[in-house]
Amino acid sequence: MDKKHLIKFVLFFTLLSPNIMIAQILPRPVSVVNGRGDFNLDVNTKIIVEDDGYFTNEVFALQEAIFSKIGRFLGQGTQSKNTILIKKYDFTDIPDNAYKLTVTPDQILLEAETSEGVNYGIQSIRQLLQKGTKIPATTIVDYPAYPWRGLMLDVSRHFYPLEYLKQQIRLLSYYKMNKLHIHLSDDEGWRLEIKSLPELTQKSAWRDMNRHDSAVIRRTNIDSRIKLDNRFLQEMDGRMRYGGFYTQDEIRDLVQYAAKHHVELIPEIDMPGHMMAAILAYPELCSTGKPSWGQVFSQPLCPAKEEVFTFVETVLDEVMHLFPSEYIHIGADEVDKTTWQESEACQALMKENGMKHVNELQSWFVERVANYLKSKGKKVIVWDDVLDGPISSDLNVMYWRDWKANIPYESIESEHPTIFCPGTPLYLSRRDSALYDIYHLRSFQELTLKRKDLVKGAQANVWGEQIGNSDWANILIWPRLLALAELTWTPYERRNWDDFKRRIPDQREYLKSLGIDLAKESPLLTVVQTPDAKSKGIRFHFEHEKIDPQLYYTLDGSEPTLKSKPFTDNILVKGPSILSVGIIEDGKLLTPIFKRPVDYHKAVRKKVRYLQPWNKAYPAAYEQSLTNGLQGADYYKDVNWQGFTNDLEVVIDMEDTGNLKDISIRFMQIGAEEVFMPGSVEISFSNDGENFKTFKVIKNDVDPKKQGLVMKNFTANLKGAKGRYMKVLAKNVHKNQFIFTDEIIIH
Repeated sequence: MDKKHLIKFVLFFTLLSPNIMIAQILPRPVSVVNGRGDFNLDVNTKIIVEDDGYFTNEVFALQEAIFSKIGRFLGQGTQSKNTILIKKYDFTDIPDNAYKLTVTPDQILLEAETSEGVNYGIQSIRQLLQKGTKIPATTIVDYPAYPWRGLMLDVSRHFYPLEYLKQQIRLLSYYKMNKLHIHLSDDEGWRLEIKSLPELTQKSAWRDMNRHDSAVIRRTNIDSRIKLDNRFLQEMDGRMRYGGFYTQDEIRDLVQYAAKHHVELIPEIDMPGHMMAAILAYPELCSTGKPSWGQVFSQPLCPAKEEVFTFVETVLDEVMHLFPSEYIHIGADEVDKTTWQESEACQALMKENGMKHVNELQSWFVERVANYLKSKGKKVIVWDDVLDGPISSDLNVMYWRDWKANIPYESIESEHPTIFCPGTPLYLSRRDSALYDIYHLRSFQELTLKRKDLVKGAQANVWGEQIGNSDWANILIWPRLLALAELTWTPYERRNWDDFKRRIPDQREYLKSLGIDLAKESPLLTVVQTPDAKSKGIRFHFEHEKIDPQLYYTLDGSEPTLKSKPFTDNILVKGPSILSVGIIEDGKLLTPIFKRPVDYHKAVRKKVRYLQPWNKAYPAAYEQSLTNGLQGADYYKDVNWQGFTNDLEVVIDMEDTGNLKDISIRFMQIGAEEVFMPGSVEISFSNDGENFKTFKVIKNDVDPKKQGLVMKNFTANLKGAKGRYMKVLAKNVHKNQFIFTDEIIIH
């Protein structure tokens, strides 16, 4: 039987046999067939290896795992019973890095062609031994669905110790993930020793305390787990500074450790933007010769200076020497091109090369650096921002800008190998990232069905601005990363959300046994809410992380109890209400509960024109956000809150000119996270959509120094208002800081 037909046979057979799963294994294997009886691991068990010396490292890893269970290593033997046999087997009929695990009462037989395959099989054995030394008889055939199954850690904004990176490597390997992407440089710090350019770490590995540090310190008053790691605070020249870096010897050790666990380390040196740390050490690298900020982001490297490419190549030469990975990530995101537009040298370079837009200059920079890396035998990864200009199709694109829903489709259409890491839901630094949303990453599956050859896989990103220590990072990462592990390993036909939930509790216990504090505020409920124009209401359906939970709800904002209405599949909520939904387990209400105002109003689905843009990091539902009938929870990272660092200024086409009763616009304030109320909200009307007359100005009365979460509805009586078009202007009086709103409610 050839490979193609065998795979179809395995999937067909396992789909017909859904109840034969081994409950402990995560991610879910491709095929599991139960046998009869159990294999008992004990001190008399022997190990037999027939591998021609290929799997020495992996055999030792298995011995270490067994030692932790029975207190001794297994002896070598040739006995016919109670043995573990590891065998190199040249598969011709299943994909690369596959393994076959056959467990009978007499023997565990692990067969694989590659060391990666043996490693994956060993991780399954370790998980089967998680609760004891007895393994049920079974036959498993298993292999990864995607080659890229990763995690990114940002060590620039806040630093992580080497032992933490090693912990993540061990966990990635345990759950059959294979990439650890390390964001080594950014505006906030340079974290890698470059021997040819010592001032990068002498000057830029340590920084004066910045707004990210201040935000973490303020948030520590709310939750002590968020605190800054004191190991990376030092008093220098009479002031407190934050920082740290990895020496080249430490990186060599880390690379060796990762290779032992079959995890590939992907280094990222972000360029030409996000280079403030480098420019502080070598200011001649930028166009002006002075470190500065542009309209939004920091001043980038200057592509018109040849010394810039000497610097870049020097850095990358040492990076390539340290990291044997076939991939090098060069960033290329969020480049503020203001200084390029103002630079005579940049303009001359553009003219010389027939460029008409600075986006082409960014593409030119990226192509030059990429060609240098490719000449050294490396594959190049970039963030999806490069798609804004012309770029070679052999660059690997990481899709992150989730507010541009067409980006992954454009990337695939341009023949780019594409790695999925959209901010929603794969930025685990956001507390609202839910297991359900990760497990059901829609565009990922849609594009896989079209171009499996170009969808390389996915990774979760952990950006460090608000993460002061590695324990807090773990709280955000686990167990959410488990959903991504299964999404990227298990074929679509074998993934099952309810079955996944049944396997999560065992993994939670395992993570706790390692001392990992799990998220106490993990969203138990994931809402699917849809405006229903015919019924004039909002329809709600919930997915949840619990197995067969008992849901109850109220419509008056009170906490649900056993006496409340039971929630079945979905409910329709009409008129102003406060919907509260909770899971009750053993008579107790679990937290957090879902609580949200609901109001199907006159502006629902009315067209909105934005006179000033939302902040790209918080797009919510884009142009539909403010009139889609969907209100947010009590945290701005809920996907219904739209964020602005300028004024909020929009025009709503109400389609008629009268009979309006009132308006209410909700804002929030969390001063510790630089989120504030607008100074005022101005309501204006127009008949033509261009010439507006002010109707009402609503002043803010919330003290910006007030601590904690503050919510306020800016309301006005609209009786007497005339005009088809309504303009709402919310003044942002806090420069470069946020205002958030979720819905403009009009009756």
